[in-house]
This record gives sequence, C-alpha cells and structure tokens, in this order.
Amino acid sequence: MRQPRTPADLVRRFAAMRARERAEEFAKGRTEASAVPDGWTRETYRLPRDEAVRTAQDWFERFPKASYRTEVERWRVDGEVVEFTIRRLPGTE
Repeated sequence: MRQPRTPADLVRRFAAMRARERAEEFAKGRTEASAVPDGWTRETYRLPRDEAVRTAQDWFERFPKASYRTEVERWRVDGEVVEFTIRRLPGTE
C-alpha cells in the first residue's frame, strides 16, 4: 500500500519536472525564459531607446499592472539599444 504524498514530495516532483523541461528546451537551443510554459505571456524586444520606452508604455496602457500583473522582467542596455522582456498574466483582452 502506498503512503500518501506529502506537500514536500509534490514540490520535489514538480521541481524535477520543471528541471527536465528546461533541460529539453536548452537542448533544442531555446534558452529564453519563455521557452518553459509557466502561465505568463512574454515578449522580448530589442529596440532603440526611445522606441523601447514607447513600446513599454503601450504595454502598460493596454494591460494595466493591477489587472494583468504586467512587468518588465529583464532588460539590458547596449549603447542606444535596449533589449527587454515584458511579461503579463494572460486574461481577457
């Protein structure tokens, strides 16, 4: 007879599943955070600074932070070019 799983057992199981998924995606050459499904919608941009600011502002106007948990997940500045990933929880649009 199997003993019931504890919450810690489930956490370990899900962590192992996610690690396997990431390893598979990495093996396929996809290293972006969006390669592993986790419920978030992500978009990565590489734009000139002014256009990057306008694009981010457009996201926050279309998907307010309070409703969609919109946020800039990561960014990198390379001279006058900004590369950033913005994410939000999907919802009704």
